[in-house]
Amino acid sequence: MNIRKLIAGASAALLLTGGLALATALPASATPAECVPSDAVAAYTEVVPDIAHPAEYETVIVTPAVAAATKWWNFAPNEKGPFEGTPVFPEDVNGVWVGPHTEGGPGQDQSGVYQQGEGNGSWFYRENTAAQEAVTEQKLVKEAWTEVVPDIEHAAVPAVVCEEEPPAVINECATGTDTHSTNLNELWANVDTRSAGHYEYVEDGLHVWTDDNSSNAKVSLGQGISFPLHDTGTIGLDWTGSTPPPGVNLFITSELGNGTLVYESVYGQDLWLTNGSSAGLKAAAPVNGGGNGSQWHGTVDQWLSVIPGAQVVGVAFSLGSGVLGDGVIHSITVGCGTHTFAFAEEPVVEEPPVEEPPVVVPPVVQPPAVQPAAVVPLAASEPVSETLAETGGTTSPLPWVAGALAVLLGAALVALNLVRGRRSEG
Repeated sequence: MNIRKLIAGASAALLLTGGLALATALPASATPAECVPSDAVAAYTEVVPDIAHPAEYETVIVTPAVAAATKWWNFAPNEKGPFEGTPVFPEDVNGVWVGPHTEGGPGQDQSGVYQQGEGNGSWFYRENTAAQEAVTEQKLVKEAWTEVVPDIEHAAVPAVVCEEEPPAVINECATGTDTHSTNLNELWANVDTRSAGHYEYVEDGLHVWTDDNSSNAKVSLGQGISFPLHDTGTIGLDWTGSTPPPGVNLFITSELGNGTLVYESVYGQDLWLTNGSSAGLKAAAPVNGGGNGSQWHGTVDQWLSVIPGAQVVGVAFSLGSGVLGDGVIHSITVGCGTHTFAFAEEPVVEEPPVEEPPVVVPPVVQPPAVQPAAVVPLAASEPVSETLAETGGTTSPLPWVAGALAVLLGAALVALNLVRGRRSEG
C-alpha cells in the first residue's frame, strides 16, 4: 500500500468518525428501528481496487469533407446555323462556352462534352465532383492515469440480541375450584340485598326474587373467590326463572386500578366496566363505545391485553336493582370452577349413652391374729408356788389383756374402712 493510499484511508476514517458523531447526536426521541437480531462481526479492512483512467483524445480534422457537386456549360457558336463538328472545351475558335451553371441543366447524368438531340442539338460540357469524407486524426489531450481509492476500515460490530416479547396473556383455564353453598355453610354472603329483595336455599339451588321494580328491588350475594383474570374461563349462570337473569360481577385489582367487570348473558362474554371503577381502567378499556352495559367493555382476552396482571378478588351475582324478577340459580360458572347451591337438612345429633361409674368395693382389712402367750414349762422338781415365792409375786393377767385389746383394734379398723367405702359411693 503506497503513501497516497494511507493518506486517503486516514481521510476516510475522519469522515467515518464524523458520521458516527453525527449519528450519536441524533435526538433521543427518534423512533428506533425494529430490532433485527444479528451475529457479531469482527473488525476488517475492505480492500478497494484503484481506478485506471484511460488516456483522453480529441478528433482533429486534417482535410475537411467535400460534398458532391456538379457544373455545366453550354456552347454558343459564332455563326448561326447548324454547327458541324465537336467543340473543344474550354475554348473553341468557333464559339464560346457559357457557364458554369450549378443548378439543373440537360443531361445531368452526362460528363464531358456531349450533345442533346439527334445530331442537330446544342452542345454542353458537364463536370461532376464526387463527395469526399473529411480526413481526421486523434490528438492526445490527457495521458492515462490511475486514481488511488483508499481501503475501507470496518469497525467491529457487536451482536444484536433482541428481547423477545412476552407471549400474550390469554383467558385459559389452568386451575379452578368448585364450591357448594347451602343454608348451613352459606359460602355466599350478602353484598347488596335491599328491602325488596329476598333469597332462600331450595332443594336444587338458590331461590332469589324481588317484590317490585323499585330501586330497593335488588338481591346480591358474593363470595371471596380469588384467581388471576386469565383463569376466568367461560362465565355462565344456570338459571330457571324470569328474564333477564341475574348478572355476575368480577371485582378486580390491576396495574391500572380497581374496578368491577359485569357479565350479562345478553352481551355474551363481552364484559362491561361499572362507572365506579378507576379512571385508569376506563381510559384503557379495549372498546370505548355503546352497545353494552356501559361504554367501556371487552372480552376477557381484550381486557388482558391492557391489564395482563389483573387479579379477581371476589365474585358476586346480582338481580336488580329496579328489576321485578323471580327464579332459581342452580349454579354459577366462573374462575374455571362451578359453584352450586342447595338446601341441606340439619343433621340429627344423637347424645352418647351415659355410662355409670363402676362400684368400687373397698378391701376388707383383717385384724392381726392374736398370738397366745408363750407357756414356760416348770421343772417338775420345783412347784409353782415356790417359783412365785422366789420372784416375790403371783401369776400375771397382762398377756390376756393385750390379746383383748388387739381384737378390739382390728374391729375398729374394719368399721372405719366400711364407713370410707360408703362415703366414696355417695
